[in-house]
Amino acid sequence: MATERPAPPPGRHGYPGRIIAFEGLDGSGKSTQARLLVKWLGALGYRVFFTEWNSSEL
Repeated sequence: MATERPAPPPGRHGYPGRIIAFEGLDGSGKSTQARLLVKWLGALGYRVFFTEWNSSEL
């Protein structure tokens, strides 16, 4: 009989870091909010990497 391992609880995966994504319409303030979050997390001592994808064809 095979034994199954329980799935890890959400947020526990063994890899370092987190990905935070912002979604919304063009001009809705996603980049502004993302930059504010980067500044705030950095002030708390977290190492932060910011990147963005401009994939809108509009």
